[in-house]
Formats: sequence, C-alpha cells, structure tokens
Amino acid sequence: MTKYFLKMVNNEEIVKEIAARLGETEDIPLWQLTKIVQRNGAHYAYFMVESAEEIHREGLMMVADGSRLRTLGGVFFNIVRAGVSSRLRNEIFPAQSVKEKLIKYDRFLKTLPVFNWEERITDLTPLFNQPAGEVKNVHIVLRGNPKHIEMRQELVVFRMTFDPNQLDFPLPRGLPPVPTEPTPYIVYVTMRQWKKNIAKSVANGQAILVDGTGVLDPVLQAIVVYARGVRVLGEGATLAQSNIDDIADQPSSTSIVDDDDASEATPPFHIAEPFVDEAVVPAQTSRPVVPLTAEEARLAQFTPDLAAKLRPLYSARKMFEKRYHDIMAKPENERSGLQVAKMMLERTQQQIALLEGTNQ
Repeated sequence: MTKYFLKMVNNEEIVKEIAARLGETEDIPLWQLTKIVQRNGAHYAYFMVESAEEIHREGLMMVADGSRLRTLGGVFFNIVRAGVSSRLRNEIFPAQSVKEKLIKYDRFLKTLPVFNWEERITDLTPLFNQPAGEVKNVHIVLRGNPKHIEMRQELVVFRMTFDPNQLDFPLPRGLPPVPTEPTPYIVYVTMRQWKKNIAKSVANGQAILVDGTGVLDPVLQAIVVYARGVRVLGEGATLAQSNIDDIADQPSSTSIVDDDDASEATPPFHIAEPFVDEAVVPAQTSRPVVPLTAEEARLAQFTPDLAAKLRPLYSARKMFEKRYHDIMAKPENERSGLQVAKMMLERTQQQIALLEGTNQ
C-alpha cells in the first residue's frame, strides 16, 4: 500500500489515482475524495481503498434495500462514513444542497492565483502599487516574563522576543508559514502601572500580561509596545481569573489606563470582562488545562507524521468497534453487516499495529 502514496507528489494526483481505482468521475465524489485526503491523509485514504476493494471482491456489502451489491465507490464511501468522527462526517458528507455550494466555492478558489511565499515581494507588488487602507486602532497582547528591567523616572522599559517556532496553538489552515526569525519587542510601561506586586512577581519568574498598542520603531528595529495595562498571571490561572486576590487589593492596577486619562480612553478593565479577546489570545489559553485522553497520550509517543497517520485510524477503530458491538447486541437473525464490521475492525487493528511497530 505504501508504495502508492509515497510516489504521489500532491493531493490532486492522489485524488486522481484513487478516483481511477474506484471508477468515480462525478464532481461530488471527486470533491469528497479531496476532502478525505486533505483531512485524513493519503495513508488513510489508500487503506480504505484497499479495504473497499476486498469487501467488494467478496460481495459483502449490499445497498440499503438489499436489491444489489454496492459499487466499489459505494463501498469505499460507506466505510469511510462509518470510520470518521461525526465532525468529519458532516464535513465530508453534508446535505446535497450544501455539497453543490461547496463545490462551486472550491471551483472559485481554483480560479485564484496561489500565494507564493518564497517570492512574496514580487507576488505582492500589486498590493504596494495601490493605496493602503487606514488602521483606526491597534491592539496587541504580550504574555511572558521579562528577564531584565530598566527603570527611569517616569517609566519602566524591558525587552522581550517571540520565537514563532514555539507557537503553542495551531494557526488557521491556509495561512502562509510563519517566519522563523524571532520577533523583538520593546515594552514601555508607566511607573503608575508598574505596581509593587507586578515587580515582585516578575522578579520571582511569574508571567505577566501586557495589553497595549504596538508600532514599528525603525531606530530600534523592533516592535514597540506602549502598555495600556499590565497584570500578573497567577500560576495555573486563566486570563480571566489570574491573581484576583492581588488585583482586589490594588484596584488601580486593573485599569487599562491611568485615572487621569480615563475620560479620553477605552473603558477600564474589569475582572468579569477581561480586556483580552479571543481573537488576540487563543481561546485555549483562557481555559483550564484539560488532561490528555489516553488516545492523545499514546499519540504523543510517536513522531508528528506517524501520529497524523494513526489518529484517523484510532477514530476508525473506535467507530468499527461500536458498530460491531451494536450488531452483536441484536438477535442472531438480524445481524446484517456483522462480517463487514468484523473485517474492518480487524484490518484497522492490523494497520494500527503495523504503524505503531515502525516506531519501535
């Protein structure tokens, strides 16, 4: 099986090869094949093709009314539907009207040029030849721990860097790769904002949250952040709940702006309504840490590439196990599809064992 997908250079070629094997030529099946390959990978797609070929060869799967055997493509899509998560099932097998709209949208996307990251200066020339839009407001949030503080009469200054290779949340699919060079930040905080509990927490290695406006300083060659608010992140606390006791003792430290400027600036920050919004800081950072499931803990033992191949197979195994046990719970004369469910469960288990063995 692996000899097939290792030769493929892109998803389009993989879809064409699988479609030819299944005998599928219509727009909707081809669109669904593309989604299956994109979301679950070539390895999973070829595994399901081989399983479908065996089921079809043995004549094990009939159409719903039992009038005839399913086509090879029908077998393939049926076992994929049974083996993916409900979220993916809704994405790959939506209602007919939704499919048609999504196909039209995908066709529209294909009429647009591909963004060339390596040649982005040339690729984006038309952008710089046209007037730029005007930004009305800039909001930036930094979360981390300063290593060295410089204090002046009216302000505190510290330097921080962000390594994009350490992103702890996934970016939306379709965005270009993040530059690998660290981004330098210079942060200006007024003395009125630099409260005693903040200074003490920074000295103890605790993280702080800086909310402000960022601009490019061509002299320092860094993004300079003018802080509107600074507060301490309590150990293990969420953004909305961090260090509430300290903040309650010093209410002035919870304001985004100084009291003197309150009439001209944004509303003050309240604990119940944190100034950090989900578009700025990823939602998962504002929730309690959830322990890994047994499945995710096991996947963490493997390389990212291997884990990506195993994840859909784990999902398929769970689905086929449920299907098998549901059928076995029925009276013996009503156990239609038991042989297929058993075979798919065994094949999935064998494939998982084979892949897990490659990590030994």
